[in-house]
Formats: sequence, C-alpha cells, structure tokens
Amino acid sequence: TDLLAGELEHARERWAQIEVELDLKTRAGFVTLLPCRLAYVDALLGNLDDARRWLASSRERGAEDAANRAVIEAWETAAEAVVACRADEPGKARARFAERWRALEDAATGEVLRPLRVLRAFAIHAASNGADGAEVERVLAPVREHAGRELLHLAARWPAMRAFLAERGLG
Repeated sequence: TDLLAGELEHARERWAQIEVELDLKTRAGFVTLLPCRLAYVDALLGNLDDARRWLASSRERGAEDAANRAVIEAWETAAEAVVACRADEPGKARARFAERWRALEDAATGEVLRPLRVLRAFAIHAASNGADGAEVERVLAPVREHAGRELLHLAARWPAMRAFLAERGLG
C-alpha cells in the first residue's frame, strides 16, 4: 500500500477522498477505520492538530464497532504515540504503550505489530534520553528478525525516527 511504501501524502489524499465519499451512516468496517488511519498518517506527516482531530473522530465513530475495536485501538495507539513523540512528549507515548502493550500484542501481528514495536522503542529511547538502551533493544529484537518494508513509512517524513532507525541498522 501507499502507506507502507512511505508515500504518506498519497495515502492521506486517497483515504481523505474515501472519507468524503462515504456513507457515514454505515458504522462498521472500513468506515470506522478511516479516522484512526488518517490520524496516524497526519501524525507521521507532522500535522499534529489534524491528527488529534482525527483521533477524536475515531473514538466517536469507532466506539460502536465491536468487531474492529482491537484494530482501531492499535491504530489509535500508534497515532497517539507519534503525536506525543513529535510533540516532544515521549513519556506519554511510553506510558500509553506500557498500559496497552499486552492487548496490542494479542490483537496485532506481523506487519502491524512491527511498526508498533518500533514506535514503542522510539518512545522508550526518547523518554529516557537514550538511557534505557537495553529495554529498547529488547523491544526491537523481534523486529530485527523479520524487518521488512513495513518500517519505511515511519521515517518517510520524520527525521528523528529516520535517525533512530539508521542508528539501529533498521533504516
């Protein structure tokens, strides 16, 4: 997809167009997933106010979608983490991951969980000013085993993440 290839602007344009054309009376499936995905992309692009607005919309729209709740929460957690880290509040992201991590591991696999692990490791690193290197490496160990193209999007428009990944041989 455009997102995984790091083509964030294109992914955002496409999802925003779908959002405009959707019948919002439908409260399931892709309709409820769009706001959290748009929040994530806007956060990665550095559009933090837009990301926060999409997060609020996601919470409202996704509240009734029990079937997709775990997926929505994974995307929301990722978006919240990016917003917090880019707003120079990585401690908030670290705390959010700590409280939600078991549920995220249960709900997400593979190409969804690896970027979440990287975001968690980045938050740990940034919140500790690099002092928690062993914990960062523990979180990243499963990513190293299977790292693929799904990490490209994290660094596409986020210089601090690009440097973090490069320092760890993942960029």
